[in-house]
Amino acid sequence: MSRMTVSQQNRSLANLLQRIGQQLAVAIRQQDLLDILDEIGRFGRPLTFNYSRYILVTIISVIIAVIGFAMQKSGLITLPLPPWIHAILPLLSIAIWLIQFVYRRQQINRLQDQLFYKNVLLDNYLQPESVDGKQQVAELGIRFADFQRGNHLRELTEWIKGQYNGNEHSFTYYYYVFHYVNKRTVTYVTSDGKGRTRVRTRTVYDHFHRYGITLPFHYVSRLRVAGFDLSALPHGYRPASNRFNDVFKVSAHDELAAAKFCSPKVVESLLNLTNRLNKVNLEFDASGQLCLSFADSDLLQLQRRYGFDQPALFADEIRQISKLDKLQSTLVFIEQLMKYTDNNFQ
Repeated sequence: MSRMTVSQQNRSLANLLQRIGQQLAVAIRQQDLLDILDEIGRFGRPLTFNYSRYILVTIISVIIAVIGFAMQKSGLITLPLPPWIHAILPLLSIAIWLIQFVYRRQQINRLQDQLFYKNVLLDNYLQPESVDGKQQVAELGIRFADFQRGNHLRELTEWIKGQYNGNEHSFTYYYYVFHYVNKRTVTYVTSDGKGRTRVRTRTVYDHFHRYGITLPFHYVSRLRVAGFDLSALPHGYRPASNRFNDVFKVSAHDELAAAKFCSPKVVESLLNLTNRLNKVNLEFDASGQLCLSFADSDLLQLQRRYGFDQPALFADEIRQISKLDKLQSTLVFIEQLMKYTDNNFQ
């Protein structure tokens, strides 16, 4: 078999990466992911592009620049060129080389991360669903104040269905990532260096993310437990725990409902939750839906140990069960909350 040229090697690898992306998009089983890693193993060489042509072009351009600069200094070139003009060609060659290297490296890393993330979802019975992110936020914003953040943009970037089966309660839930943007105008002063100043304005877009879980919760309605920046309902309530009151603000459609909710076990459970999650809010709407929101982005994240450079070890890692302990502990908290409230509100 004839030896492949550099161009053929790079094209072969680019085609492989394209196929991997297409296969990942439709993968629904762990075996689909293992088949991808098997194909990478059969590829027979590292997933590294050959940059020898870029290196050669860079070396030649440096040589040309040095010769051109030397000829100008010696007077062989009389054109009035500034000295830095000779550096343009080498710098351009290096820039093209670096852009290609970074783009292709990021492409491989992105595919590795996607494959591992898809396996994590499969191991934990999580199924991404395609929704209109802006429309979904608009609907959720009618029921939950946490989705009313952002004066410029509101959208869901992830909407993932899951199933929890506990000892006393089982439920279907949705995990989401909420992206919102605040738009503001900043005023600043510029100087022309001659003592004259001018007031200018510019528009700034601040991007934020909130994360959460929403699910049916039939034991509580029209109640909020706010640990992060939520407007209160008309009736506030303060349980006996000063530590709880320092963290949360409770409000409901009537004070009795808030008092019944804030049993000692619920108060203790909510305080324990703050040891695992940050900036927690709980909202129970009028129809019996719970939205538990927080600032933590790592409920569905695990650190992979291997990648495409070690496909056999990566496959072994994929075969192991990936446990999302932080997600599981959050779901256990929700089950406890159901257990503690299912009698109080009947």
